[in-house]
Amino acid sequence: MIPSQQRESRSDVVGRAERFALSRPHQPLSVAAICRALMVSERTLRNAFNEIHGVPPCRRLRMLRLLHARKVLLAGDRKLITVTNVAIAWGFSELGRFSVEYKRAFGESPSQTLSGSIRTCCIGVDRGVSPTSRLENCKARCPEVTPTLAPPISTSAPRSLRDETSYSGCVSLLG
Repeated sequence: MIPSQQRESRSDVVGRAERFALSRPHQPLSVAAICRALMVSERTLRNAFNEIHGVPPCRRLRMLRLLHARKVLLAGDRKLITVTNVAIAWGFSELGRFSVEYKRAFGESPSQTLSGSIRTCCIGVDRGVSPTSRLENCKARCPEVTPTLAPPISTSAPRSLRDETSYSGCVSLLG
């Protein structure tokens, strides 16, 4: 048995797993591969994710990749990138599934995000602040954009995604 001071905390395990998965976005997510790379047991990894995020590792890591794909689509130029390229770059080889998961999570299709048809300015900021205060903060940060109250992340999205990106205000890149 490893003394408690030498054990890695569950949040450390989760952080390392997230960094590992995001550093290899084009590779498929495999709990076994992540465990080998981190030198932890599958049980340790699953318990850590369930304790920290309330979801299994693959679900959380897919949602993080989905968030990063959204970040690219929000910043992207439709003339230079495509939804297909972004999806594949972030490890989503099944494009139909990517589109369905994306729309369920964000309330718009990936192509709508890329086209800017629903564009405002600040996501994932000012947590714990009322939507009206967020709107005022957004106006101060992004005077060139006319902010509007954006719909919250879909309630059908996993809790960890809603917690990670909950917003009522403007939409922009994740920091």
